[in-house]
Amino acid sequence: MVVATQNMINVGLAELAVSKDSTDVLAVLGLGSCIALCAFDPVARVAGLAHMVLPRSRIETEGLGIKVKYIETGVPWLLQKMYRLGVRQSDLIIKITGGARMLNIPGNNNILDIGQKNILQVKESLAKEGLKICAEDLGGGLGRSVRFYVETGKIEIKAVNGRITDL
Repeated sequence: MVVATQNMINVGLAELAVSKDSTDVLAVLGLGSCIALCAFDPVARVAGLAHMVLPRSRIETEGLGIKVKYIETGVPWLLQKMYRLGVRQSDLIIKITGGARMLNIPGNNNILDIGQKNILQVKESLAKEGLKICAEDLGGGLGRSVRFYVETGKIEIKAVNGRITDL
């Protein structure tokens, strides 16, 4: 019996990874208010993950190498990378996670709720691209870690409290 070895690819803050290798697992460790956008094309067998930090930039980011830091520019950047590998928009399965409220300050402190702002922006950006979200695990007050299996498109999310969710 032959067992394929998994190759873990850690996707850090403001980074993305795209893979066609069925042994790859795209991973984000310690996802808090950030958004992990996971896109999978089961026909082309391509998976992509973007670890996006903030909703949008107040400055022009073109040429600065930080497109993925912002959801507004990170979503189209990930899709562009995937389309270059033969992905078709109509075949994409989109799953998102993250957007936790990491600062729990009493009172009406929505201005500090970056997680909620990130959730709204990723949904808006995906809609602008004509994409529907198939599954999500968003919000709350706990950090998460994400494993995205290129072979199957399965996403395993482990919260800080030990809860495991499969998308």
